[in-house]
Amino acid sequence: MRIACILLVFCASLASAQTTRVSGRIVDTQGRAWAGGSYEFTFEPSPGSTETTLENGAKFNPGPPEHGTLDSNGAFSGVKLRSNYDIRPLGSRWKVTVCQQDKSFPCWSEALVITGATHDISHSVIPPGIQVPTSNDSLSSIATDPKLSDAAHAKIRDLQLQQKTIENQYLQMQQQLANLEKQFNGIAGQLTAETDAAFKESHVTREEWTLDLATLKFAKVEKPKPDEKKPRP
Repeated sequence: MRIACILLVFCASLASAQTTRVSGRIVDTQGRAWAGGSYEFTFEPSPGSTETTLENGAKFNPGPPEHGTLDSNGAFSGVKLRSNYDIRPLGSRWKVTVCQQDKSFPCWSEALVITGATHDISHSVIPPGIQVPTSNDSLSSIATDPKLSDAAHAKIRDLQLQQKTIENQYLQMQQQLANLEKQFNGIAGQLTAETDAAFKESHVTREEWTLDLATLKFAKVEKPKPDEKKPRP
């Protein structure tokens, strides 16, 4: 009888233990999905606690880490984890680590409380975007590194010159665009004035003609005909 009661309690604890299906899509702060990357979930017990980790009164065994590959949209689904609300002492987390397909970039980790029948982590795990140094200051700080070889220092100086050239070209293009805009506005104003004068000399109202800017040709505006009244039968 006693063994039967123990088995009944054990089976009840297993039945009440909740499994959460976890899914998500990993998109960094620059809006780029981490397609082809990887994910891994590892259990972290309550920090600072020396008590045995239990799930519904039984010793909790988290098992090996859950890991897999992100699809072409940076998404995954169907990962089964135990609910943190069923684990004692309270305060445990599931640590998720996501990595890009290019392993030269650092991975990103977040500690999450997983609970419920399903749990979407898309809005909880948002890694920072890739930051590429683009300023002259960044190159200058690298150029002063004494560990670099003379060839590396020379290459960095070449890059600094190239960057300065590109910046100057960009500023020149901006100035050219501003000049073109000014010329266009001047031509448009002159064309409008000449058109008004031509209409005035021809004793034609401007509303009767329209200018096609693509062909620079005038076309007469067709006025809608008044509705003809049909005779009564």
